[in-house]
Amino acid sequence: MSLKKLYQFETFNWELFESKIKIMVIAQRPWEEYGTGNILGTQFEVVIIEDKHEYQGQKEGSTITNSFEKFTVKVPGEIRVPVNTVVTLKGAKATVWGNEGRRDRLAVRAEAIEAITKEGR
Repeated sequence: MSLKKLYQFETFNWELFESKIKIMVIAQRPWEEYGTGNILGTQFEVVIIEDKHEYQGQKEGSTITNSFEKFTVKVPGEIRVPVNTVVTLKGAKATVWGNEGRRDRLAVRAEAIEAITKEGR
């Protein structure tokens, strides 16, 4: 017998992850509730434009990076952020998921999304 639903107890430390990356908005659209089509907020497609993490398992002479990888961020409310804006997320919660056991995707919901100014991080 195998245990079920164990992924519900895994955690992803968004604050630590975001502390060493920069993300930029590349698209946005309404966030629609699956099945009903009700608008829940805004869904942003973002790309990692800088990744300063040192990932475990790197072999000498090789580099592991998530630079230029994309993921989606869902935020309640109708929000407009110009494309190519570098942003930070407030109150974000992230979950790792994936098909066929790969677990190489990130689902992110945030309370707010804010542009980073030149004086920002």
